[in-house]
Amino acid sequence: MRFISFKKVLGGLFVFFVPALLAGWLYSRQTLFRFSDFKVVGAEELSKSSIEQILARSLGTPLFRVGLEKLEREVSAVGAFESVSLKKQWPSTIVVQVVERRPLVMSFRGGVLWGLDAQGWLLPLKRAIDLPLLTKGKERELPENFVQEKSFEMIMKFFSELTKKGTELFFEIDEIEIEADGSALVKILSRGLDVYLGKHQILDAWSRFQTAQNFVKENSLDVRQFDASSPQRVILTLQNPESEINLKQLVRRTEPEPSSAAR
Repeated sequence: MRFISFKKVLGGLFVFFVPALLAGWLYSRQTLFRFSDFKVVGAEELSKSSIEQILARSLGTPLFRVGLEKLEREVSAVGAFESVSLKKQWPSTIVVQVVERRPLVMSFRGGVLWGLDAQGWLLPLKRAIDLPLLTKGKERELPENFVQEKSFEMIMKFFSELTKKGTELFFEIDEIEIEADGSALVKILSRGLDVYLGKHQILDAWSRFQTAQNFVKENSLDVRQFDASSPQRVILTLQNPESEINLKQLVRRTEPEPSSAAR
């Protein structure tokens, strides 16, 4: 009687099952793990529709054969995005995450009103939007090379920081004019105010203006212009230049009374 050794049996099973498992794995990759669903996160409706059209062209392709780098280039080309990322969610989904560029100000270019983001991208305004108008000098048109100027970087940093803080007066800004020397003049039309911020440390200048504005409200002053460009002082220009106001007396009144010990 002949006995088949255990090693031979095991070897035969190995020879049979390994190719079968490999064939099954390849079949599942080709048939089961097909790209059949996608998610688009962070895009507005118009951009989302364009992205979905790009993804739809690859539906039915085995997911492992879908090239994410190629899709990322195609998606990046259909919108103004700060960032685009794609990832596969097995067994059949691709997730697209985008961050759209947001305008901080508006500007005229070629007679058309555009949005401008912090990096100087021109963004079409799809709807009416309440943003400050950025101008250069007395011209309504913003020069094409303005985004390379240092004053542009200064203004965008100013708006970025104040957008985060969300101060009430900031949202009332109607226009910011960059003068020939690079100085910034803010216009708040609803209050009839001009605020001169200068060209250095304009965030600090804005803080000085806000402090002075509180002083003005407390003392019922009718002011039409603030000059906050100097680190040492804020100059007020009254609506009625002939008004008689003793500003020294006002300032003295707002100072704390000296303590008895100091006396």
